[in-house]
Amino acid sequence: MDANFFDHLKNKELKDLFKRLCTQNQQRKFNALWQMLDQLTAEQVKARAAGTSSSQLRECGLLTPGRLVEGGIVKLDRSLLTALVDRWRPETHTFHLPCGELTPTLQDVAYLLGLPIVSDAVGPRVVPALWKDNLEERFAPVQRVAAAGPINPHPRATGPSKTWLLQFTPTQLDADADEYSVTRSLEAYLLWLFGYIMFNNTHGNSVDRILLPYAREIADAEDDLPPYSWGSAILAATYRGLCDGCSKTDGEAIFSGCPLLLQLWSYERIAVGRPIVSQEPYHDILYGDDEEGWPIMGTLWNWRHRSWAHAQVRLAYPDFVSELDMLTLEDVIWESYTPEAVARRAPLGLSPHCSANAGMWLTTVVLVYDIAVVEEWHVVLSRLAHHDAAVVGAMGRCR
Repeated sequence: MDANFFDHLKNKELKDLFKRLCTQNQQRKFNALWQMLDQLTAEQVKARAAGTSSSQLRECGLLTPGRLVEGGIVKLDRSLLTALVDRWRPETHTFHLPCGELTPTLQDVAYLLGLPIVSDAVGPRVVPALWKDNLEERFAPVQRVAAAGPINPHPRATGPSKTWLLQFTPTQLDADADEYSVTRSLEAYLLWLFGYIMFNNTHGNSVDRILLPYAREIADAEDDLPPYSWGSAILAATYRGLCDGCSKTDGEAIFSGCPLLLQLWSYERIAVGRPIVSQEPYHDILYGDDEEGWPIMGTLWNWRHRSWAHAQVRLAYPDFVSELDMLTLEDVIWESYTPEAVARRAPLGLSPHCSANAGMWLTTVVLVYDIAVVEEWHVVLSRLAHHDAAVVGAMGRCR
């Protein structure tokens, strides 16, 4: 029996502890050993789930953004984002400011999120009409801890909701959870990462169902994982979200795309609403053996404690509007990722994804997310008041 136990969890320490438990006659020692076995088994399952997730995320190019959001809860400054959206001009795909025009670029996506910008486009997929039934059926066999209770039925028709997905985190898995359960936990994590970090939508508290095939494809892959240009997809989705958002007057309107990218970009570039964080170089603790999981430029703003000059600034939309109206050339960092700037922040280096395919930053191509229709070229490299810029096509999901 102990051999079967070892075959299932592949851990000699657990096997030896199980053998001691089987030969223990004293109730007190038996209970103590049982508690140790239960704790170690739970830790082993979590580690196995984390290991599976890291391997899959690395192969599909999503490890770096996954590491980025591990630093804590992603807190978005809605007042700052709203003030920026008001400055967006869909005709040029740039923010119009007193000192010039700026826009997030493929370079920003690479340095702030560490996402690949080459490979296959994140294009449209056919989602079956019975996707909701298929989803519930696929997750029904997941082995969860008894305290979690039965799986709640799926409440939404637009896509998986966040509360429903959180039922399948590694901490909710049973200590003896099988590989199928671990795989479904990874799928749930990918849907959360897609819907709440990378590709926000206007549905509210749910993930767009068009992302279901991508999450399942990555989670179920046994050999080579399909590569996708996540970086260009995020930029296209964010451009489209800005174009939609700048024309809305509803106070409850939801900004689609990647608001995290826009916020990190603003912190790097503009001295408006920027929090106070320690500028000390990245600590050795952020570096492991896997270079792809190394920090990126955006790590500074998401992993370190942030504070503001006073409590009202972070939530003061009128103040941000006024500051943007008075922005000067000196208030903007036109070139954020110089070798000197990178060395100051990360003396040991950044994830290779930050500088991979740098030549593509100047490419004139269509950026695709879901469905893209481009009839004219728009700026993707920062358009500066005193610099020339290359022209790259970009557009998001059409209606």
